[in-house]
Amino acid sequence: MEHFSLGHAITVAACAAITATAIVLGRRWLARPETLHLERRMVLGYVVTTMATQAFIVVWLCWPGNFVPWVSLPLHVCDMAAWIAALALLTSRRGLRAMLYFWGIGLSTQAFVTPTVSAGPNDLWFWAFWSTHLQIVGAAVYDVIARGFRPAWRDLGIAVFYSSLYGIAMLALNSATGWNYGFLGPARPSAPTIIDALGPWPLRTVWMALIGYFLFAVLTVVWKRNRVGAGVRGRGGP
Repeated sequence: MEHFSLGHAITVAACAAITATAIVLGRRWLARPETLHLERRMVLGYVVTTMATQAFIVVWLCWPGNFVPWVSLPLHVCDMAAWIAALALLTSRRGLRAMLYFWGIGLSTQAFVTPTVSAGPNDLWFWAFWSTHLQIVGAAVYDVIARGFRPAWRDLGIAVFYSSLYGIAMLALNSATGWNYGFLGPARPSAPTIIDALGPWPLRTVWMALIGYFLFAVLTVVWKRNRVGAGVRGRGGP
């Protein structure tokens, strides 16, 4: 699948339509006490589907004959974010919701702009890639619009802390092996991405971290500004 092709556009539109449908239903059901159980059932269906999908992908990639050490291990951000997404919606724990918000909207949305999969719908990897990123980004957007998650400064700190730990661990692993988990290794993604414009390794990892933390900050500040504006209007403003 080529970037910005018709197939790319149709795939992204389908993911957006699925997410929008879930949001509309979720908001409708959450608005009335007698239909809260319907929202819960939908979320449970999402959780079971996500966990089953991710378990299948891990087994498939690690199956003898498919296993490639620098590809198959579930160590990319999206591999972990999919499990975080399921647990965040299932438990509503604040820390998990924070990681889903920042890793989902702040990082995983890039996959919809410059996907690293070139296979088409006749390839299993196409479905693995797009279902994973739909499960992550769709859940993050749903949690914000339907369930009302709003990041606080503490949430930003949580995301920066755990993202830093992840980055350090992947840098150490990739440096020792030459692998590219988290796209923090010496190799480049198999398809063109923004990483190509960040210069040679390892310096580009610094730019990746700075850009990521900047995006996290923006994703926090935008809600703080909205709250300030709402407070001013609530005190007699127009």
